Amino acid sequence: MKPTIAFLAATVCFAASSTAYALYSVSFTGDWPKTWPKELESLRAQSRTLVGPEVENRHYAIPFSKRDEFEAAWQHLLKVKTKGAPIILVRGPNFFLGGERKAGVVVHSPPEGTKNPEAPIHGVTNVRERWMNATYIELVVDGEIVDLNRIRLPADTPIVDERFPEGKKAPWGEPVEGLQCWLEADRTTWKAGDVPTFKLHVRDLGKRELVIHMAYSACKIEVDGDWYRWGGPVSIPAGPWPAGKQYEDFEVVVKLEKTGWVTDNKRLDLKPG
Repeated sequence: MKPTIAFLAATVCFAASSTAYALYSVSFTGDWPKTWPKELESLRAQSRTLVGPEVENRHYAIPFSKRDEFEAAWQHLLKVKTKGAPIILVRGPNFFLGGERKAGVVVHSPPEGTKNPEAPIHGVTNVRERWMNATYIELVVDGEIVDLNRIRLPADTPIVDERFPEGKKAPWGEPVEGLQCWLEADRTTWKAGDVPTFKLHVRDLGKRELVIHMAYSACKIEVDGDWYRWGGPVSIPAGPWPAGKQYEDFEVVVKLEKTGWVTDNKRLDLKPG
């Protein structure tokens, strides 16, 4: 028999977390329908299923610790989503994944046997409540295991980016012909000898059809008034931007490696301090 625990009360020591779990029953396996793609069967043991909170909506939480395992599963996970339902981008830790897990997929589904149409609820603005009668995906992005540069996000699917909470909105630059970007540092301070790493976020607010080259080797950077281009090996994946489509999910890791960035007469060599 599969272990199933219904959390019914909160204790003093774990009041905050237990109160949340009291609204759900939790099964420590992936109890999704057998009609899901057979390629996902091997993921049941590492997953868990939460049912609730007020109605018996089902939430299938699948953590990943290996990039190749996630990428192999992603195309099959997309098949279970209701057509037109969103993919919500979030950062970990994630309540449904549990613990400190920072990479994974949560598939939110309506109650078993529901007769409600799998469609958005008219007039509801909260994205989760609007799509509670459908199956939608919450993608927990860490940038390493779940790397948005390496996977396909369907063109006909709304993408809702919740990785930047209110009060910490992304500092987008002024648009140039519809394009905006900003750089995000991996941390605020570095020790001597560390190589700073940045993520380049880009979005298109224009109406032209474009192509995005998703690699730092296609970028230029400015350091102390000098512009450097990438002079190392080049491998540049690219993706289309249909006219009028907005993306906020392209991330390109920019590493300031002293062996790769060059000007006409010197290489970038960052010194401590």
